[in-house]
Amino acid sequence: MKKVATLLFILITSLVSAQTGMDSIMFNEINRLRTNPKSYIPLIEEYIKLNERTLKSIKEGKHRVTGISGAMTTRNGIKDKKMSSGSDVIVRNIHAAKELIIELKKIKKLEPLIFDTSMDSITDSHGEYLDSVNAHGHFGPNGQTLSERFKNFRLYNISENVSSVGSFVYTTKDVKPILVSLLVDGGISNRGHRKNLLNPKSKYVAIYMSRNTCVQNFGY
Repeated sequence: MKKVATLLFILITSLVSAQTGMDSIMFNEINRLRTNPKSYIPLIEEYIKLNERTLKSIKEGKHRVTGISGAMTTRNGIKDKKMSSGSDVIVRNIHAAKELIIELKKIKKLEPLIFDTSMDSITDSHGEYLDSVNAHGHFGPNGQTLSERFKNFRLYNISENVSSVGSFVYTTKDVKPILVSLLVDGGISNRGHRKNLLNPKSKYVAIYMSRNTCVQNFGY
């Protein structure tokens, strides 16, 4: 039994060591979130305070925010665009964040994810493509879908988060703002990004991080 445990430990260690730089930082932070979801409550509370200050500035005419919504095209653009006023966008985000806090208070500790090198090669390819066309979305070349990218992974159910990054993340080495945004998920009615991060069924993860793009793929 000890030999099996030792081999498993070596395997997991080798998979994690395959990560480098910001990928590794994001991997570790996702597992911190999953193994201690309540630790993110103070971060979400601070997010709410920031948005409340922004809302006050909007009402005082000192700040302008515009939201865009619509259906994603196969080129990762947006069709049937709808513009939302700044106050509507901020109120929506505050509501989603308060909803998230309730969820984080109730959720049980989740198992940490295992880094999957086979998944990661596909994740990296999609991230590199998005960077090459300066876009963020779930469609690859010629409208390639998530299921098409992972068609050979029939043992896994695959889900995906895609987010912009920003140079400040590389300066601070702090990926928490990305996870906070994905967890709040104010612009997504079904909270799909949040569900992916907090899915108790998920066992595997692959990550692509650049100065512009973050792609997270989850498998179970």
